[in-house]
Amino acid sequence: MRLKGEFCMGLASVFSFVALILLIMVNVGQINPGKASRSISMVNMNISMFGTALQAATGDPPNGLFNSANWTIGQNQGLQSIYSWGLYAVCGYNVTERVQGGCSNSSLAHPFTPFDVIVGDTPARFNTPVTYFISNSEGVEKFVNSGYFKTLTHVAFYLLFIATIATGAAFVIGLFKSTVTFVLSTLLVIISAIFVLVSSVLWSTVIKQARTINDVRTNQNLSIGIVIHQGNALYMLWAVFALLVVSTIPYTASCRTFRRR
Repeated sequence: MRLKGEFCMGLASVFSFVALILLIMVNVGQINPGKASRSISMVNMNISMFGTALQAATGDPPNGLFNSANWTIGQNQGLQSIYSWGLYAVCGYNVTERVQGGCSNSSLAHPFTPFDVIVGDTPARFNTPVTYFISNSEGVEKFVNSGYFKTLTHVAFYLLFIATIATGAAFVIGLFKSTVTFVLSTLLVIISAIFVLVSSVLWSTVIKQARTINDVRTNQNLSIGIVIHQGNALYMLWAVFALLVVSTIPYTASCRTFRRR
């Protein structure tokens, strides 16, 4: 019985450790434009064709709307072609040279507010036409609802933040072999799984709402030039949820079969 309990605990520790590594990877996504960080994102937004759509609607060439030489975010210095959101920041990149880019200041629960990011990067002389063009297009109500996105992504962030800590604690506590620690690890993993599930559902809802912009057309029957894609971090979260659920089985078995001599 003791050996069976130790085997179950070892198996549970492997699952929780892998889940913890994935959670850490999700947390470091887009904290800077470095190679590892930029490859992980919750959401991606491509606006490389936005200038073409704006010109078709206004008749004015969008010279100076984009800025591939200045990577500041949120200072009206020019739009980037691609924006990628992580849990702590949003980064902007050139569509043809994604190795170059810049990120906003990192903060806890950095909100996913794509409309605000576009307006915040738009040069002052384009601010009025860009804001009017987007907000008055038919079918953009969900995309421009920054308050809704901000609330849901804030909740999702703190659930993941707690889940990451709980998963790490479950792994460490489970290394100490006693019935009490196994019970505690089991409870922490269950809490983590629930929080990751809810967070994943919230992010899925936000992305689904934001992607309605993909189908918006201008009066000239052109795409508005804004395309939202789901990032790979959400797939990681679903994998984390599966690992945590599976790990509850050997954790629970350890509680029932392990006995300290």
